[in-house]
Amino acid sequence: MKNSITKPIKMSPKKLSDKYRGIFSKEQGEELNKHIKQMREEWNS
Repeated sequence: MKNSITKPIKMSPKKLSDKYRGIFSKEQGEELNKHIKQMREEWNS
């Protein structure tokens, strides 16, 4: 059986901020970052 690519692979944006631009407001993004930071601190303790 031959291995072949039937569809081109789409490269994702290099930065998540580019991928999700316009989905969250600046304030929502900052709140999400705070929440993620807090969760990571809890996991690491």
